[in-house]
Amino acid sequence: MDIIFQSGEFYGQDSSFWTNVIAITGAVLGALISGLIAIWVFKRGLKEQKKQEQASRIAKHNELENYLFHVIGFMRPTMIQQVNEIGWTSQALKDFGNRNLSINTVSALSTDEVNGIKSEDLYRIFVTNREGDTKDKAADILNLRSCFRYIDQQKESYIEFNQTLFSRLDEFRNLWNENLKHLLDLYNQFALQAKQNNINPGTDTFLDFYRNIMVDEQRELILKGLSDNLAESHLKLIQPLMTFIRESKIMDQRILMIAPSVMACDQAFQETSQLRRQKRATVLTYGRNLLGVERLMAECIENTQKRKKHVTSAKNP
Repeated sequence: MDIIFQSGEFYGQDSSFWTNVIAITGAVLGALISGLIAIWVFKRGLKEQKKQEQASRIAKHNELENYLFHVIGFMRPTMIQQVNEIGWTSQALKDFGNRNLSINTVSALSTDEVNGIKSEDLYRIFVTNREGDTKDKAADILNLRSCFRYIDQQKESYIEFNQTLFSRLDEFRNLWNENLKHLLDLYNQFALQAKQNNINPGTDTFLDFYRNIMVDEQRELILKGLSDNLAESHLKLIQPLMTFIRESKIMDQRILMIAPSVMACDQAFQETSQLRRQKRATVLTYGRNLLGVERLMAECIENTQKRKKHVTSAKNP
């Protein structure tokens, strides 16, 4: 009986052990499988999240790119408008009767929106997101940046141009007006002296000529609306006086009295003419440069749009 009991107890203990081993193994395997499934689900979810984030970044960068190209596309016609304004100023500088010589700035021509785009975003649009030689892609973005800077600098130059132009023109205009007035005052003085000395018209060669210039010719300019036209006034008033002074063979103190003011008026005209020529050359340079900038911008955009985008564009944040 003892042997049978011990034997039965032995077999009973062996069966319980394997049962426990199987149960533990099953639990471990179940936990392991569940863990692996959870990890797989997690990684798959993370992968999907990354795909969604990447898709969102691609959409965002594509939207930014479209916005940039749209803004630049709007800027180019306004640059042509600015060139037209510059051309108008250039023509006005040739006309001494036109005193409205300022360069009008086209308000729509602005780089504020493109300057607000981050450099790293521009780099993605032009370099990272597109195929092609990095050097060529980088050259396009650098050239485009230079175009934006030039536009800003040139608009500042317009302000300085207008200020310095009118300041100098006013200086020469004042010199002209003061001396022309002095020449008229001298005529009144000479005419009064002639009256006091009973000198009749037609008997005083100098006074007759001077009256014709300072009274008759000047009245004609006023009637024609040309009195403010420095070129016409110089032609009709100052040049004849200068010729008379150079060619006069008579010794007349009055000629010496008018000579300084005649020379001053001529100086004012010559300085004004030279300034207008210089400023016209400047505005013509503005116009040519701005046309060049407009063409360069178009070239940069065209080069970029021709380049294919990487399939994984905007992969990196």
